[in-house]
Amino acid sequence: MIESIHIKNFRGIQDGKIDRFSKINLLVGPNNSGKSAVLETIYLSNTASRAAILESGSWNHDATTSDLDLLGVDPLERICERHKKNLENTQNQGTISRHFEYSSSPGFALHLRGVAGKTGLFSWQGFALALKELDSDRKFILQLENKLFGFGDTMSDASDRMVYFWERSLTHYQKGESAWLVHGQIPVARNTLFYDVSTTLNHLPFEFFSQMINTVPGWTHKIANRFKSVFPSGKNFNVIFQQLNDDRSQTQGIIAPEDNIALTIDDYGDGARSAFKLLTPLIALSELSTAEKPGVLIWEEPELFQNPQSLGKLLAEVVELIKDKPIQLFIATHSIEVVAQFVRLVNEKAINAEDLLAIRLNLQDGQLSSSAFNYQDIQDWTAMHLDLRVPDGRVDSPLQFQLAEAANDGE
Repeated sequence: MIESIHIKNFRGIQDGKIDRFSKINLLVGPNNSGKSAVLETIYLSNTASRAAILESGSWNHDATTSDLDLLGVDPLERICERHKKNLENTQNQGTISRHFEYSSSPGFALHLRGVAGKTGLFSWQGFALALKELDSDRKFILQLENKLFGFGDTMSDASDRMVYFWERSLTHYQKGESAWLVHGQIPVARNTLFYDVSTTLNHLPFEFFSQMINTVPGWTHKIANRFKSVFPSGKNFNVIFQQLNDDRSQTQGIIAPEDNIALTIDDYGDGARSAFKLLTPLIALSELSTAEKPGVLIWEEPELFQNPQSLGKLLAEVVELIKDKPIQLFIATHSIEVVAQFVRLVNEKAINAEDLLAIRLNLQDGQLSSSAFNYQDIQDWTAMHLDLRVPDGRVDSPLQFQLAEAANDGE
């Protein structure tokens, strides 16, 4: 499980650290508070799992670079597309060089060798530990952590990871370099699911479908049953998939009722489409994740397209799928109702109170700060009629949300 992250120079974040994560993490805060940027650093960290070698002169160290995620999507392309940016680093095979300028060693270069694919980042695990016994010249590599980016952290565990990212258009004020330190067990690329509005609007890759249909027992039946729980109709139906006629690399989910003609999921409303296209890969992730290869669901604004009733049912299904699995959940939301739904799930014993954490982010002049709220903290803020999404707890809204439930029946 990812336990903390320290970010330097990524998008709007010049410097910021989140010291604490749990199994279920709700990122809240005003617009432009860094929620999406944090989700993206976590996504890029998890998907940096393609083996490579980092070297300089006679020195070399195992490293990783970008790999495809659960849906077979290139993560660098995905992030650039989200922000309408062009990916500067095109297809690469062989060696990529990155040069760093220091007064003590001008023109110092690191080389990333043995990579294939679109590469705008590399990462390494246990880097500081691996270099502790090296001579002073080789210890110079540690300046990547300490002098270039000013990290005061120490990589204390072999699972700790530093990620170095150089897509200029997505670095802070286009400085061209950003990095972050991640502490904890990090999932692999193929067990990483990033769900946002584009996933609702896009089709499912056929390669993913063909792999999962032969890997996950009863996958389509499980999709149908989970979907029925969110949108109960009282009628039986099956779920099937069909390749698109005009693009055979894509496939489309189809709802086939027992008493009517079959319709593609894209013929349904956006709420149904959103739930279906989340549950479909999440069910697969739930089956694939193991203690050795944990999973992560990164979900941006689950409230989109959902009314309160379907939102509550969808969140309950998501929790049911991940609660006993080694899957960590990161949600960015503007909705206090999402927080309320998770409090309800704690009250109903669907999740453990210690697994829930709300994290309020604030970004001022590039400095990211955070405040963590456990289940009891959320209840306490509610009792004081304060809204934890903003620092002073006061939102000018005509609506008053009540997150707490009676402690005892009859109260």
